[in-house]
Amino acid sequence: MAGKSYKGVQRTMRLEVALDSFYSDIESLAEEVREIVDNAGDNLANTSRIQTFEATADTLENLSRPTDPSLPEALKTMEITVMEAMPRSRRQNISRAVRCENATAYGRVAVDSVREWCDEVEQTDQSPGDDTLTELREWCDEIEDHLSEAESAEFPGMYG
Repeated sequence: MAGKSYKGVQRTMRLEVALDSFYSDIESLAEEVREIVDNAGDNLANTSRIQTFEATADTLENLSRPTDPSLPEALKTMEITVMEAMPRSRRQNISRAVRCENATAYGRVAVDSVREWCDEVEQTDQSPGDDTLTELREWCDEIEDHLSEAESAEFPGMYG
């Protein structure tokens, strides 16, 4: 969770909405960071701050949503609860790093929920088919790779 100037807020949403939010928020951050890099003048282009932003933009721009498998109805309608960081003050903006943390929280809870569902279905022998479970787990693996990359993104502050 973010620092003292943020508070945790629970948000409930459908699983698909959480994944949409993860990828759209990451895309938005990638565009914002790329704009910082593109607008840096020649005198700033070689600073460590801009180079870090460029590496972050490159990383985030490469995270595109994998093709969704045909989700069973139970997953399409599944509601999940995500804890996100929100500023304590209404006048405070949310930092890029916290926005990225919130986005990855959406994706992380969604993936964990799909994995738990797969395990429960497998244990109760109500399996929609081994191929479906395998496809869902591979899909989760790909999203988890994206989550790890997004979590490793750095957002330097004003002076470094």
